[in-house]
Amino acid sequence: MKSLEVNEYPTIRQTKPKKRCKRPILIGIIALVFLGILGLCIYLFVPIGPYCDKSEFRANGKNRIIDGDDAAPHNYPFIVSVQYKSNIKGNAHICGGSILNDQWVLTAGHCIGSMNDVRNEKYSIIVGLHKLKEYSYSQVYIVEKVFTNFNFNNIHKNDWALLKLKTRIKFDDKVQPIELSHTPSENFIDKCLVTAGWGSISKTYDVNLPSKLQETYLRVISDDSKCSVVSKWENQATFCTKSPTSRPYTMTCRGDSGGPLVSFNKTRQKWYLEGITSYGISKSNKCLPDYPGFFTKVYRYKQDILQTMSDNL
Repeated sequence: MKSLEVNEYPTIRQTKPKKRCKRPILIGIIALVFLGILGLCIYLFVPIGPYCDKSEFRANGKNRIIDGDDAAPHNYPFIVSVQYKSNIKGNAHICGGSILNDQWVLTAGHCIGSMNDVRNEKYSIIVGLHKLKEYSYSQVYIVEKVFTNFNFNNIHKNDWALLKLKTRIKFDDKVQPIELSHTPSENFIDKCLVTAGWGSISKTYDVNLPSKLQETYLRVISDDSKCSVVSKWENQATFCTKSPTSRPYTMTCRGDSGGPLVSFNKTRQKWYLEGITSYGISKSNKCLPDYPGFFTKVYRYKQDILQTMSDNL
């Protein structure tokens, strides 16, 4: 039997497997990473409020701001109570406001009456306040001058006023200024912003004021048909807001005017002032929370506000 030699077997060429093209996979991975980073940056750095339907913002049955919640003490160290001294009641809360620096407070123009009242020192602001009638951590400052272009014949524009104080505010962990908006107003459409105040917690104008500062969340809208119930609504000048679907009856009411509408930047851990409580819809002396609320856009008037402070040091 003939022996076979190894070399009689046909040689089998060992071909190397073709390399698969990894470029599409690599591009896909890079794209996913980029989108992830972009989304994270938007989430962390763009100072917008939370989406309105998150479970932590759902109504819990309390009857606050209207249908808001007790704010954590001094969670909003920039908010102030604007008070008016009358001959009958003495000092009484009339509006909210926000501290911009140690000498200036921003509020709504319609909160301030005649200049004679300012000259006669009838307006004051209280800082560091949580419970409206407990001043243990509070400081009181007299308003020296008021600067505003507000006209009561057209309440839909220029509803802001700067209050210059006679003495400078002393800051601590319970009293701090807030920074003016950095973000164009259109970026907040369909997002929620936070508002707070000591306004009436009932729908009537009897001004049933709360004992503690109230807070709630409102959705910013732009094209809802309900915004047009105010025929002179100025879209460029004011936010139109409504109650979120998770809390359908929350809204500001009388006494909340002048207070802040704010966003929170998670990375910087800072609040930003986006709006000023301006006006709402009422009927038969009742606030109507199922209608929109309107807030002066701070970003729209930011340069005017800064210029006014700069010109009147």
